[in-house]
Amino acid sequence: MKWGEYFNVGVMIFMFMSGYLSYRKNHGGKWIKDRLKRILPEYFIFLIIYLLVTVFILHARYTAKQILVNLFVLQGLFTESGLPNILHLWFVTYILICYLLTPFAVKMMNRMDWKKLVLVAIILQIAVIPLRIIGIRIVFSRFVVYFIGLYIAAHEDASDKETLYKKITSRIAIPVLILNIIRFAMELSGVQEKLPGSVDMALGLVWQWAHMFLGILLFYVLWNVGHIFVQGLSDGLKKSLLTLSSVSYCVYVVHQVFVYHDYAITRYVSPYLLGIFTALICIAVSTCVLYYLSNGFRKLLEREKA
Repeated sequence: MKWGEYFNVGVMIFMFMSGYLSYRKNHGGKWIKDRLKRILPEYFIFLIIYLLVTVFILHARYTAKQILVNLFVLQGLFTESGLPNILHLWFVTYILICYLLTPFAVKMMNRMDWKKLVLVAIILQIAVIPLRIIGIRIVFSRFVVYFIGLYIAAHEDASDKETLYKKITSRIAIPVLILNIIRFAMELSGVQEKLPGSVDMALGLVWQWAHMFLGILLFYVLWNVGHIFVQGLSDGLKKSLLTLSSVSYCVYVVHQVFVYHDYAITRYVSPYLLGIFTALICIAVSTCVLYYLSNGFRKLLEREKA
């Protein structure tokens, strides 16, 4: 079992933050276009470079189906049919669907209380299970975490965020920790592997939601700690953090190629520490290139419009 999966909640945190920061009183067509322009240039530029390098330099072979799944940004739904070694790009599929559903979701949130919304989420979670028959694998909690962030942003008291965040942290901490401890114990002991298939699947869904709430919990813990930490920083350091934040999506898009699967640098460079150092350099350089190209593409689009 991969124990690191318990705290592999970075994307859950990002999905929650995306939902929280996406709340607006008007989610019209312009808002959706702006979100697409922030996500898609990096994705397609990276995808084109990845295909060119792996096919023409590394002599990789892909099926038309694999290429089309990624070209239509469906790799998050057809996880076994997309291009290998870049499976982490499932995130792009999910966040695009969330953006497209946001105007509708905001209207629902304005008409329903949180209890009805939870009931809708549970019904939808059950409804997507049969889609596996046709090869569509949806991790529904990845959608839910985005819309929880959106809901909190829509209903929070902006004048007292600090108290609210501490309240949320204290309320979800105990149930989240208990659920993840139970999950850890069951997987460590091998009990879950001996359960009937239907029970195992049901528990799998529970663990997905426990994982989701762990991501939300860690977000609020980091926010409470970071809020205190940032107040003591100089303006120069604050600007540096903002710069790092602006390239974080590019880091995410490029990183997995160099650290996992077939092209992991540590497989070809030894000793291991030198491999890690080389991988970090490759990630940093690739991030800068992708950031430069994607922003240049956006500026070109703006120039053509003008």
